[in-house]
Amino acid sequence: MTATTSEALETLREAHRGGLERLQVLSNTVARPDFGNSETLRILTELVGFFDGELRTHFRHEEEALFPALEQAIGRDGPIAVMLAEHQSFWESIAALHRKVDELEGGAEDGARTTRLLATSVADFLRNHIAKEDMILFPIAEQELTHQKLEDVAREMRAIE
Repeated sequence: MTATTSEALETLREAHRGGLERLQVLSNTVARPDFGNSETLRILTELVGFFDGELRTHFRHEEEALFPALEQAIGRDGPIAVMLAEHQSFWESIAALHRKVDELEGGAEDGARTTRLLATSVADFLRNHIAKEDMILFPIAEQELTHQKLEDVAREMRAIE
């Protein structure tokens, strides 16, 4: 396996592909005219569960395995700092979305409108974040990290799971 086809980066890219599929489900759900009914609430609850589970693990892979390796090569400022700040911002948005879904389930009068807006914002934000990682951060990793360092990152990622 070469540095450009490293297990670590392929695992992260695969998670991005899966995340983009979930974001499409989210976008489709918020676009439904019956948004706010029990079916869309069920879907939203499942998606929040995905964010809290699989996506949290993915972020840990980046923050605890890839980013430290990249930091040694290129420093913490720049792309790594941006990605970390975006991760933090994302979790704040997810916490707000979770609250809005709870309010919607509780019958909040403006719940559907504000939940729809927040869910759309979350989907757009995460799509842009994934694009930055795929088009900027991962190519930097391929260029700056040795094959051995990428193998170390993959090993650290497996240990996180």
